[in-house]
Amino acid sequence: MKILTWDTPNFGDRLNDIVWPHYLPNHLDDDPSELLVGIGSLLNHRLPAAPPKWIFGAGIGHGDPPTVDDSWRVLWVRGPRSADGLGQRGHRYITDGAMLLGDIFEPPAEKRFPCAFIPHCSAVERGALLPLREICENAGLHLINPHWPVRRVVEEIGQSERVISEALHGAIVADAFRVPWIPASRGGVLALKWLDWSESLGLAYEPVRLPYRPQWLANPAGRPLSRRIAYPFLRPTARLLLERRLRRLAQDGPWRLSPDRTLANKVAEMKECLARFESRTQPLSAARR
Repeated sequence: MKILTWDTPNFGDRLNDIVWPHYLPNHLDDDPSELLVGIGSLLNHRLPAAPPKWIFGAGIGHGDPPTVDDSWRVLWVRGPRSADGLGQRGHRYITDGAMLLGDIFEPPAEKRFPCAFIPHCSAVERGALLPLREICENAGLHLINPHWPVRRVVEEIGQSERVISEALHGAIVADAFRVPWIPASRGGVLALKWLDWSESLGLAYEPVRLPYRPQWLANPAGRPLSRRIAYPFLRPTARLLLERRLRRLAQDGPWRLSPDRTLANKVAEMKECLARFESRTQPLSAARR
């Protein structure tokens, strides 16, 4: 069975390479005749139609709705919105599979960063990484690049005392490691995925709005003339506002964390599904509500 991931350096997708080999080492190979569809918003029209697809906590969020047919074997999906988005088939939701990371790794021995900021991957891809790093340094935050190797991202989240994250899996990994977090939002950050995961834990999604867009911070070379003229004037103000906002949040933000019991129950449910998959002694229909 092959893990289905798209060709992206974004660490949320790469978490599949850590989680599933840990729990299912005897089931994984490069044979695409069966697919493991796990961490990420993978439930859409891009899924291959023919091979059997084992759904381990994936969610909706990007693209057109998928066609659910007899090639699907749903153990669980990410949240209630994913369950509803797949139609009236009674699919069970638990939560995002990345929340198993707290079961895989021991807590870090020390905290290196009082507060970290994790931008959405779109900010990195639009050339805003360097100015964001400078803004974070001025505000007293550590910037975690979502395009770093996945184990480095995971380690540095665990080594942070608190996390402000535009990236959904930044908050998910933080919650799994019991690191208080704040969801941050701006244009280009998809709310549906956050709502789906938050509701799986009984949490309200109440993001803080950050006063910037990546293109305001990046070099305007190659952009239309009007933007090349406007952005140099807009950039200093945007940088200052974002720096002030991050500094205030780091000092006195609305930190949140799922209850310990909720996380423990969700991890136990996911491990139960994985054990049932390993044994194949219980029909998959029993994983439906």
